[in-house]
Amino acid sequence: YIRLQYAEVFGSYYLTFGDFYLESDAIFDAERSLRGVSFSKNEFYGFRVNNRTVIEGEAYNANLVELYRNGNLDDYQIVTDNNFRFDVINLSSTDKYTIKIFYRDGREETKTIYVLGNQNILNKGENDFVIQVGEGVDDKKLQSLVKYSHGVTKDLTLTVGSSILENREGDKYDVAEGAFAYRFGLEEYPTLLSGTVLEDFNSNELNFKSVVEQGLPANTNFTFRYEDYGVYTSERLRKEKSYNIDLSKGFRRMSGSVGYFKSNYEDDDLYQIYLNLDYNLSRNVRLSLSNEYYKYSTRSDGITSKVEGYGSQAKINYSGIDGFNAILEGKVGYEENDMIEDEIKLGIIKNPSEKGFFSSIDSTFEVGHSREKGTFFEIRFTYIFDDNIYIEFPDITSDDSGTQVGGRIEKSFYLGNPLLKINNNNVTDGWVEGKVFVDENSNGIMDGDEKEYEGAEIISSGGSSVVKEDGKYIIGNIGSRDIHTVEVNRESIDPMLIQGKEVIKYKGAIASGVKVDIPLSPVSMISGFVEANSDIEERKYMGVLSGLDIILKRDGEEISKTEAEIDGYYYFENVLPGDYSVEIVPTSKRYNGSYDKKEIKIKVSSGREGDYYEDNNFLVESVEVVEDKIEEDSADENKEEGADEKAV
Repeated sequence: YIRLQYAEVFGSYYLTFGDFYLESDAIFDAERSLRGVSFSKNEFYGFRVNNRTVIEGEAYNANLVELYRNGNLDDYQIVTDNNFRFDVINLSSTDKYTIKIFYRDGREETKTIYVLGNQNILNKGENDFVIQVGEGVDDKKLQSLVKYSHGVTKDLTLTVGSSILENREGDKYDVAEGAFAYRFGLEEYPTLLSGTVLEDFNSNELNFKSVVEQGLPANTNFTFRYEDYGVYTSERLRKEKSYNIDLSKGFRRMSGSVGYFKSNYEDDDLYQIYLNLDYNLSRNVRLSLSNEYYKYSTRSDGITSKVEGYGSQAKINYSGIDGFNAILEGKVGYEENDMIEDEIKLGIIKNPSEKGFFSSIDSTFEVGHSREKGTFFEIRFTYIFDDNIYIEFPDITSDDSGTQVGGRIEKSFYLGNPLLKINNNNVTDGWVEGKVFVDENSNGIMDGDEKEYEGAEIISSGGSSVVKEDGKYIIGNIGSRDIHTVEVNRESIDPMLIQGKEVIKYKGAIASGVKVDIPLSPVSMISGFVEANSDIEERKYMGVLSGLDIILKRDGEEISKTEAEIDGYYYFENVLPGDYSVEIVPTSKRYNGSYDKKEIKIKVSSGREGDYYEDNNFLVESVEVVEDKIEEDSADENKEEGADEKAV
């Protein structure tokens, strides 16, 4: 297996040298797993086959792939040979798929699945393209594909393409492709009409696909698909035409779809009716039920016979907390009242989590029974130790063919410096490193006389690191495609220090380091009392304190505001070096106090450590109760009015 992949070399496109999957239409049976060059947005994708969606890909050095439908866990696969494949019943025409890949080194990736054949509407003037050339990994047949899409208007997108393909029998396809997607109708209930024409010049025939999607009131969607194939393609696919009508609707916690599928080929016709239901029992639990009834014709020795069959599949999916997921699944199938398929399976998955006792443990357990496999089970435990040593043991697989037990140990090194102690396991990931220092003058730069700081814990998306004696830290597992943050654990440093920059962001690098120095600024504490003269009543003094704001200013601008406690004590913490003033602002309408001063100026000095600036006190010299004065004035007025009335 080999892959050299560059991200964002041109917008959101991937440039891949090595192994990738061919994005050709599903009607051509060319090998899809190639080794060559690919330039595309779609790292993972799926394609439709009748009423099913096939999602396949390669996940090198992964042990588990989970499939999510509309945000809920739908299925999973334990990866044994770097490949995965999901064959999914289309429960609704509006289903959206994503996959989560869990690698053996503890990394996790979430990828959106693009379904080939779904003609997306591009914005006006927007372009999209795919270029792929490669040789089949197994069959060694050369395949090539070029496709280009352009948004003509905000509602019309045109696509042209060409591909030269070959299947394992040596049959060649020289294909020209043309497609359109057009949106019209009401804004709330739009209609999307799309069509694709595929002309194979070797067989000199046309193949046609079309889709109509209609949004309807009450969260309802209607989809109609029609496909028509040429003679050569019909013989290979054993169908000349196919129709699919699907009606899907959401009902609060429940959603469902009902549909009809039909394909025609000579006497071998297929009819299928399906009903699928989903019910979200809670935020973490979903129930799914899929039912189908089908009838097809088969011809043998000149005699055509009809075969009827039906099947059901039920699932209970649990997407839990702290990395626990579970699926209980049962399915059964009948043809002509004879059981042809049955299976019941329980799978429990524990993925690495950010916290807890099992944070470094990854495990899967699966047990079930079917006619084909008999009783089967699989157990796998993964342990990720310090210094990023990965151990997988035991790995047990058992079915009717026997039991296999295995194990695995892995450690990765950076060849540029094999002694570099980073926790990288993915060769495309980088790391963040730098120095932690005390920024005595708070200018954000390590000046010549400033010193490193030892023992601080630094946290980023790839993990954490403790600063060494030389003031350096290093954290690996930093993805190259994302914006990351790095911060200091405040509990690991002196209480009189804080991180100088509140938020530090950086862009990851591919297989290399990013240098980020972290300043620690010394902070001081300013405190004092609002005291009272001994002849002031306690009631009046408390009234003054309850209506008094104490404000810390720097360069005339308010930095912080507080209130005095019950004994008159106040304080400001995390104060950086600089010139400050503490001011008191009375807000009470009842108590009017007079003070020995309204402002105290303080110079907070710079240095390696903060300091305590105490005894910045204010004295309340006297208190006037404004409300009592109003009552006295009101009494005098009433007395004068009474005297006037008596005189009259």
